[in-house]
Amino acid sequence: MLRYRKFVLLRQLTPHGPILLLGIALFLFTPFGQTVPAVASPRDAGNEPVLGPCVVTALFPTAAAEYYGIRMAPTRTAPGAVGKVETTFAQSPFGVAVSVDGSYLYDVSISVEGLRGPRNVDYTVWASPPDLVPMRRLGVLSENHELSAQVGFNKFIIFLTAERPGSWDPDRAKDGNAWEGPILLQGISRSGMMHSTAGHGPFERENC
Repeated sequence: MLRYRKFVLLRQLTPHGPILLLGIALFLFTPFGQTVPAVASPRDAGNEPVLGPCVVTALFPTAAAEYYGIRMAPTRTAPGAVGKVETTFAQSPFGVAVSVDGSYLYDVSISVEGLRGPRNVDYTVWASPPDLVPMRRLGVLSENHELSAQVGFNKFIIFLTAERPGSWDPDRAKDGNAWEGPILLQGISRSGMMHSTAGHGPFERENC
C-alpha cells in the first residue's frame, strides 16, 4: 500500500510521470555492453522477408581465441617444429553446437611451422579424447602446412604424424591402429586440462 502511494505521488509531482518512469526503468535494467545477435533477413520468391540464420558475436573474440588456443609441442622426431591450433565453438542457431552423442563441436584451424622432414610424406592430423579411443583423422596439411577441420569431443588431444602417401586405411583405424608414421607434434585442449582431485593432488600439473 505504501509503495502504491509513493507511485501515485510521483505521478502527481511530474507531469510526464509515465515517460520518466519508463526511462528510469530502461536505464536501470538494460545490461551494459550486451551484444545483440545479428539476424540475416533474406527474402523469398515473393519478396517477403524470411528469418535467416542467427549470428552470435563474441564479446571478447581475441581473448577467447588465445585462451582456447592449443600449442602443439614437438617430439624428438621433429625438433624445432611448433604447431598452433585456433579453437572456436562451431556455429549453431541454438547458441551451442553439439554432436549426435551430445559432445561439443569445435572448429579448429591448425598451422605448423618448422617442419624439416621429407616432402614426400602426408603430414596428417588426428584427434582423440584423452583415453585415445576413438581416434579421428582430421586430414592432411596443405602445402602451407595448414588445415581446417571440426572436432566432436569435449576433451581432446591433437596429434600430427608423418604418413606415407596413400597409406590411410579406415578399416585399420577400427582396430586402434590409426597411423603408421611417427608422431611429430601433440597438444591438448583447454578443456582437457581440467581434472578432479580424485587421482592426484590439486597442485599437480599432470593432465587427466
